[in-house]
Amino acid sequence: MPPKDPLEIPEIVNHVALYLERKDVASCVSVSKNWRDVFLLHRWRVVCVEVMHHGDPPEYFGPELDAIRKHRHLIHELSLIRELTRFSEDRYPNLRKLTVNFDGVRQESKQIVSLNLTVMFPSLVELTLVSVEVAPASWVALAAHPHVKTLRLWNIEVMAADTPDFWRACGNLEVLDTNRLITGGSRKM
Repeated sequence: MPPKDPLEIPEIVNHVALYLERKDVASCVSVSKNWRDVFLLHRWRVVCVEVMHHGDPPEYFGPELDAIRKHRHLIHELSLIRELTRFSEDRYPNLRKLTVNFDGVRQESKQIVSLNLTVMFPSLVELTLVSVEVAPASWVALAAHPHVKTLRLWNIEVMAADTPDFWRACGNLEVLDTNRLITGGSRKM
């Protein structure tokens, strides 16, 4: 039996994929069926979606939503910049890191983050929230999530009524990274 081509061995191809840039991984997906199966995992491992609200309609940067939904089981890291609503209904079973970033958005345009973490992101281990308003139920959901060990909060205000749930959620963490965290605020009417 002739020796197998090293580039047809999934373990080797996986190792090679770790050193390639995203555009090169995208090219490798179209080489062969074997490569497609292996490189597709790396193509969808990290996804970033950004929305620019400067025009009407807003500009959308990143993979199409239908493609993300189709491949959501492959996504390990998801970064949502100035966007959340289109992703709040889907389940990402293998997602390990989630970033929701509304930095640079006017206060009245910010979205309220209300995530059912255990249902939407059962494998989540790291959550980063930047300049968002967090719904009270999200702190309760975070406290109940069995896997989240790292929480990064930048420019976040925790309302006085939510403070006990917030600190309860933080009790399960290994890493709490904060920058401009304000606790004890009051709801704006």
